[in-house]
Amino acid sequence: MISTEPNFLHFINVSYGKSINDQEVLSARDLLGFGQGLDSLGGVHTGPKRNPGFYEWLKAHKDVKQNTNRLLNRDDYGYYKVKNLGESLLKMIPVSAPVQPSDITSSSENHQTRAVKIVNMHQQCVESTVLRTIVKESPDKTLGYFRSKSNVLETDLKNLTKTSR
Repeated sequence: MISTEPNFLHFINVSYGKSINDQEVLSARDLLGFGQGLDSLGGVHTGPKRNPGFYEWLKAHKDVKQNTNRLLNRDDYGYYKVKNLGESLLKMIPVSAPVQPSDITSSSENHQTRAVKIVNMHQQCVESTVLRTIVKESPDKTLGYFRSKSNVLETDLKNLTKTSR
């Protein structure tokens, strides 16, 4: 039964990737939720509950800071490792960002991480407004919009197709 009552879907603990993931670019799967009826994204409030041995293994085998400090590129829906961006980092920071590029290129790792989170949140807000307009005004074009983003995975597009029927 479809409800006629107004509703609002707010997702929390949506993350673009895990510290275990060594890929250079991760797909912005968090933004795809808007194509499935999501109204709002919230922050990550709780970490996963895992065996303590897993965290020891993770520290020994992965660069957790490098793998989790990523910058969102709305043009292609990719989250890029900040550490490996080099000079292209400055091109990825939008002019409208609420922080200065020097905040991200700062030598302080904590300062850089905070600035990247602020830019990502800003870009997610901007993109959610774009997606809300597309979904409301041209829902039939939503899938095509996601398809135009080079880092959206084909499997995710297929899943969106299944849920939109």
